[in-house]
Amino acid sequence: MGLQTINNGTFDFDLSAEKVRISFDKVKAMFAEIYEELPLDTLLAGNAGLFLRVKATEDGYELAAIPGGGDLLASNNLNEFAGDPSQAKNNLGLGSAADAELSDFATSAQGGLADSAIQSIQQGDGVSIDITDPTNPEISFNGVTVIGLSVNALSKTLTLEVSGGSNISLDMSNYLKLLINGLDTIKGTGNTNPSTHENGDLAYGWEGENFIAFKQESGVRRYALNQGLL
Repeated sequence: MGLQTINNGTFDFDLSAEKVRISFDKVKAMFAEIYEELPLDTLLAGNAGLFLRVKATEDGYELAAIPGGGDLLASNNLNEFAGDPSQAKNNLGLGSAADAELSDFATSAQGGLADSAIQSIQQGDGVSIDITDPTNPEISFNGVTVIGLSVNALSKTLTLEVSGGSNISLDMSNYLKLLINGLDTIKGTGNTNPSTHENGDLAYGWEGENFIAFKQESGVRRYALNQGLL
């Protein structure tokens, strides 16, 4: 039916106003409709704790109970468990994180998320790690100082001489070449002079504008190739 407007005129004794009977007929009809939708005389009896809600079909109202469970129930209210933190934690659905220390989690300086935080770094013998600033850890070698560096041209080995520890040798054969007079040289068996070609040495490279390859024998170069000028 919807709302029925009563015309009561615009001034006293306005003849255009609706008669009292017609006006109250409208009031009566509207109250009857509301009462049909909301039976007020039955709302209170036996319905404690229920609330009024719109039907799912949206064509009227109905009484309904508050769904069971949830933190709003008195049994789950934190005030009920002020002396029992464990029960309060369970009521809030918290996990083991609620019992952890603050130091167990990443800080804003370490990373916005725990999986981006700096993980623990293990110190070894002679090694110390300073993580005062977690975003810029400093790693130092205690008592170990490099005091010398040498290269063995024949074995193509780089050696770091250190104090407070054992020397460190690195195989650089894939990175170093033995050059004699500007030519790549492969030393012959037993040859140890890194500054001159000895008998049995193989050498190749550019000599001026000529690409040459030879083997040193009895003090004489035996050439394998001479391409001449390009």
